Amino acid sequence: MLRAGTSLIVVMLLANPSAGQGMLDAFSYEGLRVAGIGFEAGAMGADRLERELAVSLRVDAGLFAPNIRPLLGVTVVRSRYTAEHVAEFENRLRGVVTDPTNDFTIAVGEISLLDIALEGDLQAIANPGGRFSPYIGLGVGVHLRDADGAAITGTFVEDALQTMAATVNGSMGIEIGLTRSLRFSLDLRGMYGSGFVIATGRAGLWIRLPGETP
Repeated sequence: MLRAGTSLIVVMLLANPSAGQGMLDAFSYEGLRVAGIGFEAGAMGADRLERELAVSLRVDAGLFAPNIRPLLGVTVVRSRYTAEHVAEFENRLRGVVTDPTNDFTIAVGEISLLDIALEGDLQAIANPGGRFSPYIGLGVGVHLRDADGAAITGTFVEDALQTMAATVNGSMGIEIGLTRSLRFSLDLRGMYGSGFVIATGRAGLWIRLPGETP
């Protein structure tokens, strides 16, 4: 089916070259610029981590095509592995300990994780620059992670948790114009990659820079 659809598109473009040129002309670097800078904050939840505050700095890079905008951002969150996952780790350790008297104890304690995410998105935005501008987007992210905890400091476990991981991102939300240059945003974002499923809900303020409608 995919091959047949691709063949159909090729035939249509060959039959009407001007249509194909029109599709390509819709994408242009001329609309790319720093159109806005936003600061967002909200709750982050993950399947292995405690819920914590996530803060983001994001840049609107203008329009790449009609109603399509690239966004670049960085998100920082510091959280802890859940008590359930730490307890699971402790149980695994108990399973490999040989102690005839069985009077040993294992207490791993708290394991924290600093996550710095570099994100890139393409968002389809309706009514850009209007009073209400809903959007939906897809993107990718690179997460730089640094783990810390008294029981793992200086061990290979700490090294294993200090990683760089890629994620696939999905987002949806709305921007609301407050003034000509100030906008309020509500953003829902889901991320998946490297064994983590992460969801964030954020609110923020955007400063729109002078220029054409973002």
